[in-house]
Amino acid sequence: LSMRGIGASQTDETTVGVYLGEVSLNNIPFASGAGTDTDIKLIDLDRIEVLRGPQGTLFGSGAIGGAVRNIPNAPNLNEFEAIGKIGFSDTDGAAGTNNKVTGIVNIPLIENQLALRVAVYRHENSGYIELASSAHPTALGIAGDFGGELLNEDGSGDTEFVGGRVSLLWQPSENLAVTLMHIQQEMDQDGILKVDPNGEG
Repeated sequence: LSMRGIGASQTDETTVGVYLGEVSLNNIPFASGAGTDTDIKLIDLDRIEVLRGPQGTLFGSGAIGGAVRNIPNAPNLNEFEAIGKIGFSDTDGAAGTNNKVTGIVNIPLIENQLALRVAVYRHENSGYIELASSAHPTALGIAGDFGGELLNEDGSGDTEFVGGRVSLLWQPSENLAVTLMHIQQEMDQDGILKVDPNGEG
């Protein structure tokens, strides 16, 4: 993201802080040691705040351009709630359709004091990339050296996101509220979403 005309390259520290609640989604390290922005699916949100920069130390050094706060719905201390959502879409050139399934449950455990909110989802997107490995000279050389198999197919690049968020709110008094939140997401991707701009494969 860039704000106020300030951007960053892939190797530089981000200039716009992105948050889910109070959790930063910027520059989370992976097994390779590199940091990147995390693609957490944003469901069951109360609001999105866009704060022009430069922001103060509350958002760290990566918010000189500004900050985007995705505020999730807090557990409701007084009302039981259950929500289900199903969505379908189609991508031109894809092998199939896309679908989204979301479920949300809010359970008051102790009235006016303790509540639990659970949101789960599954997003499945059909691939739209034309895989033409046998037409790429570099791929042919690598396959010949290592005995690999080259694939040619339409609709490559399927992705599936499965995850959820659990929030527990404890509010013993009007002046004190404690929220515990756990987020988990798994992604399954068919191949690498990379396109050769030279049209060689």
